Amino acid sequence: MVLYISLISTISTFPTLILPSAPPTPPTTTLPPVHPPLSRKTFRLLFKNPSFFLLALPFAIYTSAFNATSSLLVPILTPFSPFSETTAGIAGGLLIVVGLLSSAITSPLLDRYPTLRLPTIKFLVPVIGLGYIILCFLPQTGSVVGVYVLLSILGAASFSLVPLALEMLVDVCGADVGAEVSSTVCWTAGQLGGAVFIVVMDALRGRDMRWGCVFQAVCCVCVVPLPLCLGYFGTGGELGRRVGESGGRRMTGEVLQEEEDGEEMMHR
Repeated sequence: MVLYISLISTISTFPTLILPSAPPTPPTTTLPPVHPPLSRKTFRLLFKNPSFFLLALPFAIYTSAFNATSSLLVPILTPFSPFSETTAGIAGGLLIVVGLLSSAITSPLLDRYPTLRLPTIKFLVPVIGLGYIILCFLPQTGSVVGVYVLLSILGAASFSLVPLALEMLVDVCGADVGAEVSSTVCWTAGQLGGAVFIVVMDALRGRDMRWGCVFQAVCCVCVVPLPLCLGYFGTGGELGRRVGESGGRRMTGEVLQEEEDGEEMMHR
């Protein structure tokens, strides 16, 4: 199975060699922002921005924890009765499927009401941290339904947080840093961190994965305060106002109207 997945993943990357960098026709009548070319200055601006770290560190840790949990569900659950590989597979399916459905529901809503993005992040981050704490103890109780519910909540919160955090990273990093830079840095850190989590949790394995889950929970709880600080101590500054204004302008079409008014004035 791993070989099949590797082959499919490798083959799916081939079209990137021939696909153009931009669509033949613009996807919108509004001109996209022009970002400066990638350089050392871009990364200096990125890494000197404290708001970036308040979002990027939780994003990387939670992505790592999600990857590790989904990969190690069998050794996490099966040492305890009545869990089996079948129940672990169902739990993994709920983790992903419920997460995808939740993201499909929350993403359009939060895009329509951008002022809710920051409060939603501050709500979801503690929920995820608490979920990984409960995962340390719940398998020992033998409650299959409880594990299903917990992993469904973890999946829903995690998948809903991903597009939300990536969107907020664009807002806090400003126009001088492209969205592709902040998202690539965060995704790379998350995937590398996932590999580290898997190795460390496997090294902590005894008769079960309890200490591995404790390590994971500690890492997740340590980053909970970071996004809660956004908007304070000089971080995020006018973030809420900026997001609200930009979202409102997108929803009401003011940007397009301003362009039309500008063209009319030029013709006059």
